[in-house]
Amino acid sequence: MWMFPRNIRKIEAWKLVQISQLLEACTGNTTSQSVQDQLYDQLENLGLKCKANAHGVKNPGGMRTYLAQLSCLGLFWQDHDRVYSSTFAGEELINARSPLRILRCQLLRMQYPSVYGLGRNVSVDPSMKVKPFVFLIELWQDPRLGGYLTCLDIAVAVVYGRTHKCHDICVEKILKVRETGDLATVIESVDDVRTPKRYHEHNPEEDLARGIQDAKDIANTAKNYLESAQLIVTNAEDNKRFELNEDVCVQGDICTWMDERIEPLDPDHQAAWQQRFGRYTKTKSIRSRSTQQINGEKALVCSNFINAVTEAPYAFNLQAFINDQAATYGKTPAEIGLLISGVRDRVANIERDTIKQAAASGGREAIALEKAVTGIFRKLGFDLSEHIGQKTASNREGGYPDIRIRASGMTECGFGDSKATMNYDLPLNDTIKLKTYYKDCWQEFDDKTPSRFFLYIAGGFGKSAKAVESSLQKCTESYGQPVSAVTVDALLDLVEMTNPPPAAKLMDAFKKGGYFASCVDVQNA
Repeated sequence: MWMFPRNIRKIEAWKLVQISQLLEACTGNTTSQSVQDQLYDQLENLGLKCKANAHGVKNPGGMRTYLAQLSCLGLFWQDHDRVYSSTFAGEELINARSPLRILRCQLLRMQYPSVYGLGRNVSVDPSMKVKPFVFLIELWQDPRLGGYLTCLDIAVAVVYGRTHKCHDICVEKILKVRETGDLATVIESVDDVRTPKRYHEHNPEEDLARGIQDAKDIANTAKNYLESAQLIVTNAEDNKRFELNEDVCVQGDICTWMDERIEPLDPDHQAAWQQRFGRYTKTKSIRSRSTQQINGEKALVCSNFINAVTEAPYAFNLQAFINDQAATYGKTPAEIGLLISGVRDRVANIERDTIKQAAASGGREAIALEKAVTGIFRKLGFDLSEHIGQKTASNREGGYPDIRIRASGMTECGFGDSKATMNYDLPLNDTIKLKTYYKDCWQEFDDKTPSRFFLYIAGGFGKSAKAVESSLQKCTESYGQPVSAVTVDALLDLVEMTNPPPAAKLMDAFKKGGYFASCVDVQNA
């Protein structure tokens, strides 16, 4: 069976930056026990459990467990003195350089055999020779499986994806599991789900039941890893089905690392192998132990910085953050500015990755997307834009759109709904909402600014451009004003322009209506 660390169920790229920085700081010479305790508390806030010793003091030795498990991703390596140091990929991640791309690279390079698989508590069968995430992508690409996998489908690969030659076997078993809904129907022998840690010779029933549950748990972890790297997205109609992300950048990264060979592993040269695993873009993988040292307070403040940006993308106030951290840690604003110097110019990257994650979440991060899109419109000059998605109507049924789009000095406004999916298809139910709830809701605001357009903002649209435009025409008839479809990428590209179009020009484009798949479409409207 495949094995992955499950102490960190979600490994979003920027969360991984925080964890790696904090873990590296924990292994260094921090100045005080209180700083170390704060580091451990921050790690717990990020989802890691840091065990305390008998006196209630957080145990630095426990950090080595997490460093060992992050080595599964090729971010750290251990020398002959059992000292951990970052690989090149780990160092790039700690320095917050393209963390999402690094995560994709490391997942696609993950393989068995591996140093992680040799671990005493892991002991992956040495005959297994497979890249698990490449194997899964190959299953997604197989037309016999309809372009989707469920967690139960992935569990089949967890058990039977032993080499890349097992592809057809797994396809056949997945199709059978889809008929029966029961993983047990394709398990040929209890030995297929046994591990060295879970072997009861005289109780095969227990081993089978626990093995099947383990396979399901490992499959869910694999799904979480792929979602965190934005390699897969949730199906718009069935949240138990997952599809490959068709984003051009994602597909480019898959092509870059998909076809690399499996690296042979010599158990006597684990450090060299691990460094090659973490080479990222380098051709020379062997390097001396990293001399990079992360100060404990710097790791804390940088982690707080990333938290602040991810919690309020496009509403982040840098100076307010600096002042708050200065008061918290008893430092001057200039000192805080120096501590975050390595990440302060990464705000746009953090914001973009966070919003793209929300836009592909299948609705799980819908409110986060609504708030972020509201922030984008404010930055684009619609300074009076409001997030109204949770507002309730006082004297009628139904609610309000997610966003009211409005600017100072303008006598007209617009409304918008954001959709946290890559396959939004403008369903009939939403068209009905336009006519029954949204059409005249502008009259319920104190300023009674009339609405002149409506926008659907989604991670992606599940129809051809022609089909989207046809649906938009029906929506326009229901709303009585032009209705447009805008991709999240188009908005992100607009707001990241050095000189974006003024709000008045954007208003004119939206009042014409259309399908805006890119910022160029908006500019040319």
